[in-house]
Amino acid sequence: FAVIPDSGPLHPIKLADLAPGQAIMGGYPIDPATGLPRTDTRLNMINVVRLAGDHKHLAATSGVAVFSAICTHKACAVTSWQPENNHWRCFCHMSEFDAANKGERVEGPAIDALPMVPTAVDAEGYIVAAGGFSALPGATG
Repeated sequence: FAVIPDSGPLHPIKLADLAPGQAIMGGYPIDPATGLPRTDTRLNMINVVRLAGDHKHLAATSGVAVFSAICTHKACAVTSWQPENNHWRCFCHMSEFDAANKGERVEGPAIDALPMVPTAVDAEGYIVAAGGFSALPGATG
């Protein structure tokens, strides 16, 4: 995965780059064939978090989870991370999603969970995709 920094070049994300409870928003996956970020559509945008605490379904990645950064309600960008309750929030219509519960919707008008990308940590410590989104990113209703 790559990070979109405020300035400067894109860079891959390592597990060591994320402290427990920290999120990185507005990244893009890197195409393994070309080494370039997949920025051709905003639907590829991702948010990455390393959850604090024990999350057995994320044990292999030390709590790291990757989600679509596009709200399932009206396809606005999900731009807020709330570490106190592990929730992503979309400020367009105030939908919230529980990162500790696989992106399930917890409030607001969104119906569906945020799509996730299965991840792994490679031998060099980089967070890598282990598959595609769990569902198509974007508005579902």
